[in-house]
Amino acid sequence: MNIYVVDILPLQSRERFYGLLSFVPPERRDKIERCRYRDDACLSLAAGLLLEYGLNRRGLTLLKGGNGTYVKLIYGKCGKPALAGQEGIYFNLSHSERYAAVIFADTQAGIDIEQIKEARIKVARRFFMQEETEALLREEPQRQDVLFAELWSRKESCIKAVGAGMSLPLDSFSVLGEQAVFRDKEPAGAPLFLKTWKDLPPGYCLSVCAGRPCDGEPQLLKAEQFFRVKTFEFAGGI
Repeated sequence: MNIYVVDILPLQSRERFYGLLSFVPPERRDKIERCRYRDDACLSLAAGLLLEYGLNRRGLTLLKGGNGTYVKLIYGKCGKPALAGQEGIYFNLSHSERYAAVIFADTQAGIDIEQIKEARIKVARRFFMQEETEALLREEPQRQDVLFAELWSRKESCIKAVGAGMSLPLDSFSVLGEQAVFRDKEPAGAPLFLKTWKDLPPGYCLSVCAGRPCDGEPQLLKAEQFFRVKTFEFAGGI
């Protein structure tokens, strides 16, 4: 597995932002241009760049005329993207506040990054399983913020791995252990394994969920690794 994370702050530069738009496919550019706020546009651009970055390292590209075998995105019934005609290559994207993240795996996988904020106990009581809420309430107040972000990111990564969207209720499975435990049968038809990194990057929780134990560590990339500032030559090889 490969997990990449990048800070969007360097993309706030107007020159860099517009210079890099050509390194994401047209449908991503359209999505970016529809964003009302610059931060949202930068997050979407960063996610697109991370996806192309990882694909290039597998000899693939979403860009016609790019350096690699051209592939198209297809979408599941709940909108989860996948690569057409590429069995055994799975990916998932996430972003929050200043950071975007992507996971590449050889099995179905989901990723979620969440900024650590004040724990929302009312939300936990409503959407978490009872055992998760009880574990949250047992923590000291200063630890509740971290555990809430951890549980939320683990649940989101699990939903994204399954590809079921919000048709899979948050209170139908527990993410306290190394595997997701479902109240009913496992929606993926096999165990789902979880892993979380706290404070990587600082102030965030990063969680992944996959059909096998995670054997990769997140790589915190610098935006400069995507391009050379003067020429905007994409580091992925395009």
